[in-house]
Amino acid sequence: PSHKESFDYSINHGGWSFYFLDSTVPPSVHGEIFPSQLEKLKEFLKNSSSANIAIFMHHHPVDSDSPHMNQFILKDKYAFIDVIK
Repeated sequence: PSHKESFDYSINHGGWSFYFLDSTVPPSVHGEIFPSQLEKLKEFLKNSSSANIAIFMHHHPVDSDSPHMNQFILKDKYAFIDVIK
């Protein structure tokens, strides 16, 4: 699929901006972030006035040394990394 209903949201607290990114793709075990989500994240990062930003998601965006853990990786990790650079 090229899109999904996601439950992304952000909050500001104590000088920090927190962005919660829904990377779930039920019933799959891997994570995925769709282009519409990346666009919203890009806009959030561009418009945030906070010097401190934390992004949370369920699936990890980098490879690990564990083949078992890598089955749960974010499928489109490079697109995500490009947005947060």
